[in-house]
Amino acid sequence: MRMTKRMLSISLGQGQGPVAEKMFIEAIEMGSWVFFQANMLRAFTGQVVEYSDFISSEKPKVSEFKWLLFSLCLFHGVCLERRKFGPLGFNIPYEFTDGDLRICISQLHMFLTEYFDVPFKVLTYTAGQINYGGRVTDDWDRRCIMNILGDYYKPEVINGQYNFDESGVYHQLPEGTALVDYVGYIRSLPVNDSPSLFGLHPNADITCAQSETFSCLSVLLSLQPRSVGSAAASQEDVTFHLAENIISQVPKPKGKEAIEQIQNKYPVLYEESLNTVLVQEILRFDKLLVVIHHSLTDLQKALKGLVVMSDTLEKMSNSLFTNVVPKMWASMAYPSLKPLGAWVSDLQARINFINNWINGGIPPSFWISGFYFPQAFLTGCLQNFARKYVVAIDSINYCFEILQQNP
Repeated sequence: MRMTKRMLSISLGQGQGPVAEKMFIEAIEMGSWVFFQANMLRAFTGQVVEYSDFISSEKPKVSEFKWLLFSLCLFHGVCLERRKFGPLGFNIPYEFTDGDLRICISQLHMFLTEYFDVPFKVLTYTAGQINYGGRVTDDWDRRCIMNILGDYYKPEVINGQYNFDESGVYHQLPEGTALVDYVGYIRSLPVNDSPSLFGLHPNADITCAQSETFSCLSVLLSLQPRSVGSAAASQEDVTFHLAENIISQVPKPKGKEAIEQIQNKYPVLYEESLNTVLVQEILRFDKLLVVIHHSLTDLQKALKGLVVMSDTLEKMSNSLFTNVVPKMWASMAYPSLKPLGAWVSDLQARINFINNWINGGIPPSFWISGFYFPQAFLTGCLQNFARKYVVAIDSINYCFEILQQNP
């Protein structure tokens, strides 16, 4: 066995104890190696203000310390603000704290006073792999942080004319700038930072704005009154009738026997890949319909007091009342941003499209967005063409023609 397969590593960040223990036990049983990357956190309660005497002194490397200190604080702010972009910022929203910044400042001061030259490799490793990296559990996030840190811990930043972004809004201050002037400059920075500062495309603001909008609307929906007027129905009554209406509107699952009959009608054929696509679509939609009908039936029983109202059913009830697709359904369904009413109508249309295919054979035209998994349909069409004309599927692709009028 190669050494790379026997060598495992893990960052001992928050919540990683049980994972590290399990990995350690498995390594003992299999004879593998485990490399634990631990946080070198130590007691540090000081703030940047504690270094004001050093900053205002005439000791050597004061200017280097101020420039690197400002660069490090900017890096800390970038790491915190990238979380608002969701997965575009980090795969996991890590809770970086002021303690991470404080220990980095302490190490920066210590290494600058002990080394003749600025030890960028040491500073980068301690900050990126240990202090901040100790909280990071995703390999891609660790790689991202190390690349970001490389823009703030490098020789070029030790310059009063250095700009951190293309616009020049974020820049180093001239040598000899007092601590008070640094504070004043930081307060003058824009409230809404440009995505370019975080290394992101300007369109990343759209994702951030959408996330904030959805969060605000979700809070507003949760705050709306559960009843209107003295004669209005309660939330339980509204939810019960809504569940009853959805059950009557959404088709029931086909079941195992019906699916087997469809498979016999549309068997797996070498020359017709769309048969396989159809059966796969039926299986996917059937699983979704099973979840919908079972959950609605359980919810009605819970509202009547026949079964216990679980946390999942309560969340589902709140989603139905606020016209939001329950997460239980969304996790089993195709991607959609529609509200509950439009989502149910769209589901009916998709099921009708599949049923028309079953009853009438392969249609002359297809509703591509009506598929549960459109990629399977597109691949199936490529397979049919490749097998008919005996060409490699990797050598063909789709081309598009813009029509002047509807066909």
